[in-house]
Amino acid sequence: MKRDISVFKRHEFKYKLTRDQYLSVIEKINGYMHADEYGETTIQSLYFDTCNWRLIINSIEKPEYKEKLRARSYGLAAPDKKIFVELKKKYDKIVYKRRISIPEKQLIPLVCDGKSTGNGQIEKEIIYFCRYYGGLTPAMLLLYDRTCLLYTSPSPRD
Repeated sequence: MKRDISVFKRHEFKYKLTRDQYLSVIEKINGYMHADEYGETTIQSLYFDTCNWRLIINSIEKPEYKEKLRARSYGLAAPDKKIFVELKKKYDKIVYKRRISIPEKQLIPLVCDGKSTGNGQIEKEIIYFCRYYGGLTPAMLLLYDRTCLLYTSPSPRD
């Protein structure tokens, strides 16, 4: 069953690993973690920014508060395929994410023209964000393969 969560609050920890380190971690968590409903998936993330790179420059400076807007698809995006439009904010090392789901073909009209898709409060926040920064355009596209894992209770014999 796919989860449809629109509001997140979490701590994120990111580590850069060599291939050997990665394989060692996978070996150690075997039996404690399993792939979630997405399993191994290609993630496509399109980040938006101003013409003078205001959002990324702020992020690189590592301020106490930072924010960004991205569109994410699980698998490759297509015009009628649902994608997530996400506002991500980080304050005091805690990540807050609010997102809506729309068909990919509605993304540019929403972000660049403020055209509502009828997605309620979070969409209003996205439109406000876009107007506040003014002239947001697609700035960077990232694609990568990811395996999303969930904790599995170990069996009693472990």
